[in-house]
Amino acid sequence: MDDDRSRRELTEGLFRQRRAYLGDDVFLWDGPHDNTAHDLIDAEIWHTTFDLPTDVLLRTTDNNGQMIDDMHSQGLAWLDALPLDDTLWPFFHDAYMDVLDEFQAAPFIAAHGFYRQAGAGLRNALEIMARAARFAVRHDEPGYKAWRTGTAVPPPFGNCSDLLRQTPAGIAIDTQLGGAGLFGVNPNGVLRDLYASLSNFSHAHPGSTNGDIWQSNGPVYRFEAFTTFWTLYCDTSIACFALLKMSDPAAKGTDALLDHAASTLPGAHWHGLAEATVRALSLDS
Repeated sequence: MDDDRSRRELTEGLFRQRRAYLGDDVFLWDGPHDNTAHDLIDAEIWHTTFDLPTDVLLRTTDNNGQMIDDMHSQGLAWLDALPLDDTLWPFFHDAYMDVLDEFQAAPFIAAHGFYRQAGAGLRNALEIMARAARFAVRHDEPGYKAWRTGTAVPPPFGNCSDLLRQTPAGIAIDTQLGGAGLFGVNPNGVLRDLYASLSNFSHAHPGSTNGDIWQSNGPVYRFEAFTTFWTLYCDTSIACFALLKMSDPAAKGTDALLDHAASTLPGAHWHGLAEATVRALSLDS
């Protein structure tokens, strides 16, 4: 698509038009230094690979700016909650960094139109935090290390949810919330319901594949698809923070997550329990 007749120039948000390398001084480490191209991509392959996702990115940022801003704020809130001293979170620091990676990568992927892969990243985040919480509440350092080093089979999400449900913290919060709460089974509570929704993307269930979403054989912008992703991002963000907080009551809360829980999730999403969960776990401490 390198024919200029197939292109429509930007008229708004011209800051999105220019691509450039970042200077070496931007990087926390010493910088790349070697700025020579050693194996340059062919121009035709560049256009074939990147033109469609770039079009989706421009349309997404034309029409979903507030959602992207919100996810950026939530990502900063997660970063703010991370203690610099990794010994303060023996069961969470590494897992938390992995979750933060997913929360940074998933919006980028969704903004380029790969909605299924972005949803699968959110599932990774929820699963990782549930596993970390499982080991934390049992003070199971050998189990945690075996999981993190890959020397043991990772515990399934359902197993983690069941164990957390039986802890004093799990019993207390589900009792306070009532009904299926966070950890309920048949009917499912918030966490199992959310995990099932995200699993549709990981397993490419019918209706959740890129092809089904795009109705095309390549990335195209879909407002409804990005909005659904943003909602799932919000759901997953507060779920992961709730898992962290119930497992480590000393974990910090953040205004950004509180604002999001209070304004975005009440109603149909999160079974209407977001605000009550925030209060129950005292996330504003």
